[in-house]
Amino acid sequence: MVRSAPGKYYRKRLFLLEVTRIFPDDDTARAWIESVRWPDVPVCSHGGSHRVTHPVKHKTMTHRCKDYRKWFSACTGTQMQSSKLDLQVWVLAFYLLNTGFKGQVSMKLHRDLGVTQKAAWHLAHRIRKSWNENEGNMFSGLIEADETYIGVKERDTGWVAAQGISQTDASFLQGFVRGHAAPGATLYTDEATAYRGMPEYDHEAVNGPVGEYAREMVHTNGMVDKRLNYRDLIADHDLPSGGASV
Repeated sequence: MVRSAPGKYYRKRLFLLEVTRIFPDDDTARAWIESVRWPDVPVCSHGGSHRVTHPVKHKTMTHRCKDYRKWFSACTGTQMQSSKLDLQVWVLAFYLLNTGFKGQVSMKLHRDLGVTQKAAWHLAHRIRKSWNENEGNMFSGLIEADETYIGVKERDTGWVAAQGISQTDASFLQGFVRGHAAPGATLYTDEATAYRGMPEYDHEAVNGPVGEYAREMVHTNGMVDKRLNYRDLIADHDLPSGGASV
């Protein structure tokens, strides 16, 4: 790739035109979704049986379980289940949401995908919900926290827990950290006094006001990498309008 722009130019990527060529219709999109969900053989979404009939004559389903006698597809049990949108639209939305440096607000998806704004809004939120595989798990290891960028980040994995807040006192911020970080973790924050008083963590802080933004491993710079994505959490709070189903 020609180095014509800032950033990690050497990373391989697909351009949108290439993606549309790979997935020109619903059949190619469905085949890809099936290969991702079932890399070996189809598995019944209702009970895990491998005794599956495919293809089958059904209006919307592509497989039938011989043991449970139920119809299913690669979308069953996922955020795509019961969606009225084409699978090609879903796959293109996966690409746009995963590669957008500043996130994708619903109005942008509405224009790019040719669906209504309401459909784009629900589509984006369903996809973001599917990303939240870490829900219910506690962060461990090296953790960064910074209320300015609204989040707690696990440095090794890149997982982030984010929440819009209206207060930054010790009770609220410490409660948020404790709700997402396991005792014994190493916690890096800025100098805010609200983070003081959590003995269950190996807590170290940098002092920004005096020019200290990093001290070897101690910093919250990893939170800055996620800042642009947080803009979408705020920008996409626009209410869906118009009529459509996802």
